Amino acid sequence: MEQVICEGTIAAGIRLTFVSMSLQNDGWDKVLGNLDTAPPGTRAWPNRTKDHNVSFRIDYGPSFIGSDGRPYRNLELQANKNTKDPRVAAVANTNSHKSLATITVPADSPPDAGEFVEKLGELLR
Repeated sequence: MEQVICEGTIAAGIRLTFVSMSLQNDGWDKVLGNLDTAPPGTRAWPNRTKDHNVSFRIDYGPSFIGSDGRPYRNLELQANKNTKDPRVAAVANTNSHKSLATITVPADSPPDAGEFVEKLGELLR
């Protein structure tokens, strides 16, 4: 996993955002629905109409075969430029495609939403 480049209140905001994703509108199910087929760089969650209220997004990263022979997919955490949070907007305005964190999930047995949020929380401590 990549180094995480956020801390403090932004990290807490990211955790809160993705906890709510896992609970509202089947957000995690939407991410998993295209895990095998979405091209890298495609937005996984949320849709763009929510950028103002949701400060962060998940984009699909590359798919690859791991050293264990299993298929994996990277999920990239990125900041939204159009957020109402000026701290996050400042990060996004320098490079909105910069990955703040990468989580690698096994494509053949992805984690459930709770496991994903837990792993994200570990990266953001």
